[in-house]
Amino acid sequence: MRDDLMGSWQQMSKIRDHFAHEPEELRLKRLELNQAETRVHNFIEFIASGRATPALADALAQAEEQVKSLTSDVTALEAAKAIGSRRRRAPGSRIGSAS
Repeated sequence: MRDDLMGSWQQMSKIRDHFAHEPEELRLKRLELNQAETRVHNFIEFIASGRATPALADALAQAEEQVKSLTSDVTALEAAKAIGSRRRRAPGSRIGSAS
């Protein structure tokens, strides 16, 4: 019994270590997304002020693609985080259940 508990504890520790980097990675992706969104906003403001050029339009399109890609990355990391947190809960335990 004690060996089973130690094995389970070691396995849980490995899982926790495996997912430990995710919060920082998610924070950095969100920061990068925010910066890309700001860049898009700035390009739009620049174009709206009447200073549009073909190069600026290309830069805007690239920035919008970057926002799309980063949004997808953030969504995937958030989903992985949600799955990881569900797995960390003890089997059979329910939040808010009366015991």
